[in-house]
Amino acid sequence: MNDVGWDRDEKLSKIRSMEVFTGVSDAELSRLAEFPYRRYPVGSAILREGDYSHELVIAVSGSVRVYRSNGDKTELTHVRTSTPSLVGDVGLLSGLICPVTIEATDEVHAVVVDEESFWQIMTDCRAIRKAILRSTAARATMREGMNLRAEKLASLGTLTAGLMHELNNPGAAAGRAAAQLRENLNRMHAIAGNFAEKGHTKEQGRCIWEMQEMALSKKRVAYMNTLDQSDAEERLSQWMEDNHVKEGWRMAPTLAISGVTEEDLECLKAQFGSSNMSEPLAWMEAMVSSMQMVDTIEESVGRVSALVGAVKTYTHEGQGQSEVVDINRSVFSTVVIMKHKIRERNISLTKEFGDEIPGINSAGSSLNQVWTNLLDNAIDAAGEGGMVGVKTWHEEGEIFVSIRDNGSGIPVEKQARIFDPFFTTKPSGVGTGLGLGIAHQIVTEYGGELHFSTGTDGTEFVVHLPSTPQSSRD
Repeated sequence: MNDVGWDRDEKLSKIRSMEVFTGVSDAELSRLAEFPYRRYPVGSAILREGDYSHELVIAVSGSVRVYRSNGDKTELTHVRTSTPSLVGDVGLLSGLICPVTIEATDEVHAVVVDEESFWQIMTDCRAIRKAILRSTAARATMREGMNLRAEKLASLGTLTAGLMHELNNPGAAAGRAAAQLRENLNRMHAIAGNFAEKGHTKEQGRCIWEMQEMALSKKRVAYMNTLDQSDAEERLSQWMEDNHVKEGWRMAPTLAISGVTEEDLECLKAQFGSSNMSEPLAWMEAMVSSMQMVDTIEESVGRVSALVGAVKTYTHEGQGQSEVVDINRSVFSTVVIMKHKIRERNISLTKEFGDEIPGINSAGSSLNQVWTNLLDNAIDAAGEGGMVGVKTWHEEGEIFVSIRDNGSGIPVEKQARIFDPFFTTKPSGVGTGLGLGIAHQIVTEYGGELHFSTGTDGTEFVVHLPSTPQSSRD
């Protein structure tokens, strides 16, 4: 990538034309013109994702693209350098790894300053120092906005996945119940037609009515264990078989789970006889099944309503208007959103919500994004069949939220950088490295603290929010 390139005067002329160095004297710019010229062919990387910057690249012509890899290359933006730019200054000043790859799409011509000389110039040349810091600050602000948007999109993806899973189950259950209810109504209509043709005595009609009242008044045996339910179904099925009831095996489970026993059916036997009980029992089974389907639909709709309420709490918090946030409700809403991932990983979740926790004034970013990032990390760290614990409490008005896991802990060599942007302990392509940095930033906005303790038995992150938060935006 190195050529004979330009002479000193050509380099000075190119650097002088750059907008970033407007107002800088030739005396200072001539220091930059002393450094070597470099050419980057199309497709070559000026700086790679995950590398540290060890030089300042003053790109004076060409174009680049900037992308972050996530397994495959995922292009974030495409920058034309018709207005030349600096590369590597953010990394040199911050000491952080480069979060993206910067690759030449048109041949790039540059002047390259090594790291030691960069710091010498920053010390000696006041105007260059101000120009570089001004440019770096502007791009750092833009990058911070991109990071926040990227993390919000990631949170939105988590939220969307949660909604799809959580809505699918009650929705499917309500659909199945509605279909069964329609089938029951058609069966009852057909049986009613047969009753009308055959007729029945007043005593038989009263018996059917009393049996319906009895069956509908019984509470569904929600806590019947598998063995007891199987025994009850078998007894009913055998009784109906002994009494020549058609399809008794099909009706037995519905009647058994509603609490009906073979003793309860003696009234029907006494009034209709063994040979005529099929239709009355079929009517009663359809009636009981229909009520069970109504219960299922009500429960499903209730679950959807609860989920919508949780999502409303989750998404409306921190939208710029000052409001008092109920911390317990805020954390619980996030747990609801994340339930699908908890179930998928077979995670054991414990929740401990403190009493009388003070509300917190929220006029800044959503605290739910903090809980989402911490809970998502805890689930990943705990792994299949692991344990995650959520706890809230307060001490003298100060609010605390703990999210812990029983994973293998954070390696010692990675602990110091855990809140650095783009740093992640997750495998390549799994973590963005944005979550904890964003969480730390949001907690700091509230004047709070985010700290952690970790070991081989797990990791605990604790959010401490003061009772009267002072936003860093104030």
